[in-house]
Formats: sequence, structure tokens, C-alpha cells
Amino acid sequence: MFGKHLYHRMVRKYVAYFGTLFNNVEVRRYDKDGSIIGRIRVPISFASKDYYRQRLVADPELARQASQMLPRMGFMMSGMAYDVSRKMNPLHNYVSRDSAGKVITMAHNIPYDLSFELHIWCKMSEDGQQILEQILPNFHPDFTASLKLVRDMNLSMDVPLILDSVSSDDTYENSPDGTRVIIWTLTFTMKAYFFPGVTDPGGTLIKHVDLHLGTGGRGEGFQSNLEIKPSPATATPFEPYTIDVDQNFFDAPMHFNPITCEPQLDPYEG
Repeated sequence: MFGKHLYHRMVRKYVAYFGTLFNNVEVRRYDKDGSIIGRIRVPISFASKDYYRQRLVADPELARQASQMLPRMGFMMSGMAYDVSRKMNPLHNYVSRDSAGKVITMAHNIPYDLSFELHIWCKMSEDGQQILEQILPNFHPDFTASLKLVRDMNLSMDVPLILDSVSSDDTYENSPDGTRVIIWTLTFTMKAYFFPGVTDPGGTLIKHVDLHLGTGGRGEGFQSNLEIKPSPATATPFEPYTIDVDQNFFDAPMHFNPITCEPQLDPYEG
């Protein structure tokens, strides 16, 4: 089960996707007439909710510079859970070609819900309101993007990101030096997928299946045969095709002749 190295960089891709969504948020400063006098691009980093609050408490000099340091945002992935509601048919496989044109396959995906938190730190309540109004209208309640998840398979999938909740915390009352930091916390659920390894199936592509069906035991013959094949017969897994199913019923039990590959009344004696 384990021992074969597998690394599609899935978590890294999902974290980058989440952080990229919020890397172009801006806060504007206005004068008393409502004219814009300044623009601040809000920085974002991978950090926990208490990261900057702890830094401000531990460093008085930094606390005095908080007005220049804030607003800013941080995010983190807080957990993951298997999502049984999105479980796929285990017989489903992905099929593609490698750079040399050879057919490669990969088993079905494994659905997981990833939990993310986005934290907004600010000194002034209006900064937080500006940031929220740039984020919230994009989630109703989800935002979906198409991500290229497995490069070897050239596989892209839609990955919804759902906004679950929004809450705020004003640290002024609990701050020993009176430093005020308003923290907004937004929680999200990402409908993500993980994937097994890419394999070379080898062998020959099966294009013709002939099933012999009967109600008796072994050696008692069969009453019908089921023939399954693609149309057109020259189709590949990468071209449009349909499946033709042809079933024949016999008046008497039939037996299979391995030489002619045809049914016959009498048992074959080779």
C-alpha cells in the first residue's frame, strides 16, 4: 500500500489558490470631502489568527508602529475531512497520453473538504469594512475556479470555495497597553480532491467483449450471448464513440468452440 513515492503537490496548490484570491485587496484613505488621498494594498501572508497580536504585545516599539503596520491579512489551513457525499464510482478511471503519446491512466479521485481561515487585522473599523466589501460580494456563498490539478494527466477540475462564516474580535479591552487591533475572521470550506499515482496500463486496449450467459452449471451450456464493442471500432479513448450491445438468445443450450470462437450445440471435445 505504501512505499511508492507519490506527490502531486495538491495541498501546495490549494493553499496557493486560496492565498491568490485575496492578494489584490486595497484600502483607500479619504479626506473630509470624500476625495481619495491614499491607497494601501493590503499585504497577505500565511499566518495564524494570533500571530500579529502576539507580536504587538511582545514588542512595544512594534505596537507604536501598528498604525503603519496595519491593515494586513493572514490565512491558514486549519483541517481537512473526507467528503463521502462526493465519492465517485471506484471503477472510474482517468485516461490520457504522456509526452510520447503513450496511454496512461489514473484511478478515481478522493474527495476531501479543506478548512481555511482568513484573518484581517486592522486598527480602524472602516479599514475592515472596506476589505470585507471587496470580499463578500464574490461569495454567494461559493466561488469556483478551474484548477490544473494533475499535470501528467492534463487534468483540470472545478474547485468550489464556500464562505461559511464571518466574525469579529476587538482586542482593545484585553490589551495591557491599550493597543487596539480589530480582527475579522472568515472561515471557508474548499471542495478539494486528492489523486492516486499515474500508471502505464500496458497490454492491449480491449475493444470487444463476448459474454456467454446461462442458468445451468459448468458444462451445461449457455442460453444467450452478449456482445459489446465500441462504434466506430477504430475509436480510441480520446475520440467520441458509443457502445453497441447486441444480445442473442438460443432455443437450446449452446457450447463455446474455442477454435472457431462460435457457439455450437454439442460440447467441444478437443
